[in-house]
Amino acid sequence: MAARISVGCIVVLTPDKNPVTGQDVPHARSGHCCVADSSSVYSLGGIYYDPLEILNLEDEENFNPVFQEVWCYNTSLNIWSKVKMEGTVPPLTASMSSILSGHVVFTFGGSGFPFGARSDNRVHTFNLKTQCWATLPLKGDLPHAKYGQAMALVHNQYLYVFGGCRKLPEGGLFVFDSDLHRMKLETYCWEKVKDPVMEAQKNRKRKEKKKSNNDDENDAVKKENEVEEEEEDNEMYPLRNGSYRHQVANDEDRLYVLGGGTLWREVFPFDKIHAFNYATSRWEILSSHRDGHCAEGFPSPRKYHTCVQKGDEVFITGGHDGFIVFDDIWKLTLHDLQWSKHPAKLPSTLFFHAAALTPVSTTDFGLTLVAAKFKSIMFANNRAASRFKLATFFPQKVTATADSGDLGVGSYRIVASQQQVHCGYWITTFFLFRS
Repeated sequence: MAARISVGCIVVLTPDKNPVTGQDVPHARSGHCCVADSSSVYSLGGIYYDPLEILNLEDEENFNPVFQEVWCYNTSLNIWSKVKMEGTVPPLTASMSSILSGHVVFTFGGSGFPFGARSDNRVHTFNLKTQCWATLPLKGDLPHAKYGQAMALVHNQYLYVFGGCRKLPEGGLFVFDSDLHRMKLETYCWEKVKDPVMEAQKNRKRKEKKKSNNDDENDAVKKENEVEEEEEDNEMYPLRNGSYRHQVANDEDRLYVLGGGTLWREVFPFDKIHAFNYATSRWEILSSHRDGHCAEGFPSPRKYHTCVQKGDEVFITGGHDGFIVFDDIWKLTLHDLQWSKHPAKLPSTLFFHAAALTPVSTTDFGLTLVAAKFKSIMFANNRAASRFKLATFFPQKVTATADSGDLGVGSYRIVASQQQVHCGYWITTFFLFRS
């Protein structure tokens, strides 16, 4: 008998073992990406390791906890399957960014192990039809190799990449940047997108500095100046300290940066939103509107959250601020920058997760959350029996059966599963019904 689903009710289901391959579910992971087509959700890459186990490794040199794999969750059959891939798989898939255009997944950046020691600035593609990887022949002014950046498809012509973190080749310093680059899809040509007013201010500042410097600087001073100039670049932009593990949304006019942070405790708020105006090439700081129906008003500052978008509506879930791991769900409407806190909560606190849109019908879409889940920020080695769950809920006044194929007109859905180890894995489905 089908389970009934009512407003705010979460029904837990268990994905079936694949009858063909005998495979169960993907291993727990974080830092992965996900996209969705008309029938499936795809999880790409990620990383998993237990620091306590690493201490006892016999072959640390060849230890690689980065997943060079793609898993497919069939939403109709309720099964996972590991994709048999062709081509050269990206080696650095932890904290990369991805986006789906047609049936092609574009990925950029990413790191490996040790996390942050190496990073990538290549663009890889994965064709969902042919299940083949390819590396694009890039040209132009490429972004730095980095990880933890955010990417958006703008006007179906450009891939925009903002922010991220990278390790400098000398000195071991980590830099969080505020760079904005875009790649034209037709030519694979990158360019750095610059705010003309801020660039003029930056150039004027550099000229003044050069006048005060001697021409016979030694190499150490020159390297120090190069680092200072990079920091000055960031100072000229709204997020002056750079940003890492933020999210972006976009409409016809602007690219919106939502949350993020740099060091473990530095996180950015959501009441003021940094946005890049495509027409003027200017950065703007926009004031959003609080939700008057809840005490918080705005989402708490955070990074490692997810962001999914359908038209004018943007949903963020989970994340953490260095102390608190969140289980809340917020919606932002872009036309008026109005925040609304959803009354429902995630089945568990989540961060370092991924999300995608899942079609419910030919005209309606849902929000699918594929998320890593940490029981403890400190990676405590406390594990439970491994199992996956699928959770669904209806946030508005609608009822339906859990196994019903007809979700009604105007429905959205978010689908979830969890492997209950200290770093788990969710695929959550939320049904968001329009009035």
